[in-house]
Amino acid sequence: MWRKSVVAMHPIRRDCCARCEQLLATLCLFAAVACPSPVRADPSADRVVELPAIEVTATRIPENVDQVPAHLTIIQGDELRTRGVTDLRTALSLVGGVEAPPGGDTGPAGAVPSFWGLHEFDAFLLVVDGVPWGGAFNPSIPTLNLNDVERIEVLRGAAPVIYGATSFVGVIQVIHYPAGQAANQAQIGYGSYGSVHASTSTALPSFGEFQHSIAVALSHR
Repeated sequence: MWRKSVVAMHPIRRDCCARCEQLLATLCLFAAVACPSPVRADPSADRVVELPAIEVTATRIPENVDQVPAHLTIIQGDELRTRGVTDLRTALSLVGGVEAPPGGDTGPAGAVPSFWGLHEFDAFLLVVDGVPWGGAFNPSIPTLNLNDVERIEVLRGAAPVIYGATSFVGVIQVIHYPAGQAANQAQIGYGSYGSVHASTSTALPSFGEFQHSIAVALSHR
């Protein structure tokens, strides 16, 4: 016995199809945003860039500054030359928590750096290329020349183990370019009361393993 079945086909409404198409388009757009297509990686992105080690005042050895457990601020020489800085007082104005009002025992051309408000002339140590400038107790700030300076490192905090008892609030170290390197720049300036200064520095050609550079500075205050 054969039984005949009839399937009733109802027409789909046109507005229902439009809604389905709109919903499908929305889902496709969401999927494209949530799962973007893979982008081919740049081969140069896999290259590891090693930052150069810098000599920091806190350790006296070349070391990356972000690995030093000390409050250290580095002022690059390029920034000093861009701002026209010619003395230590102006250079220290770029460091937070440190100031250097003019005057003091060395005369009006000198300055007395102050770390965290401690305004004493023998509370800090001024070092130039690893050597105390003017001695441990009398920093010779007026004779300090910032020509051909690679960077200035300012250490806030006691460092008597490395530099002695006179550095119980901080150390300021001025580091010049090594032989064979230089700022390669010339400057000239003048001020009131007949003050004038001129400076230049350049790297000379090397002779075998010997590296040479020259830096000259003249000033009248």
